[in-house]
Amino acid sequence: MDVRWQAGAHVVVRNVWHGRVFSAYPLIVVEDTADLVVLFIPVGTIWKKPIYMDGSNARIPYGDWTLKEDVWYGRGALRFFPMAESHAVLAWRGHAGIARWYVNLESRCRRPPIGWDMRDHFLDIDYRDGFDAPRLKDQDELVAAHALGVVTESEVLGIRRDAERALALVQHGHSVIEKKWETWEPPSHWTVPTFTAGWDQVH
Repeated sequence: MDVRWQAGAHVVVRNVWHGRVFSAYPLIVVEDTADLVVLFIPVGTIWKKPIYMDGSNARIPYGDWTLKEDVWYGRGALRFFPMAESHAVLAWRGHAGIARWYVNLESRCRRPPIGWDMRDHFLDIDYRDGFDAPRLKDQDELVAAHALGVVTESEVLGIRRDAERALALVQHGHSVIEKKWETWEPPSHWTVPTFTAGWDQVH
């Protein structure tokens, strides 16, 4: 049985491709249950983003890349892992409640000792204009990943099905999108998370 993390624990979420970390974020555990994991990334958190060797942002895990430090912006964000789904839900905090909801298509996550690993599936659904006006983003990245052989035709079809399922879940009231998060505040004693030892080691 997986060990559950306590609220306030610092963990690392990694996007792993080809046995390598493609991006990584230290986060704070809000809750960890069998069905749902909720994490928080506060403003000022240092995370690792991928860049190609020429310094440009790496959007697709292809060729040679390295990781560069960046700083999380805004007022922090909540990240929800509904464990039975092939997506995560993100909520960017604003001055009053949640400013923006977002769905990130990705594989179901697994638990290494430092936190959670997943594989990003390129497509995203942006609800910045409200739940009645979803924007399907980064379809060009999925097409390019397929053309480069990063994902197969079968995987592309599966990712698009997952996107349709996520759209339907939000349309009918996604279980993780609750009003309580509009007023949620992190405890005042929580500190900005940092990377734990071994964050770059993939087994």
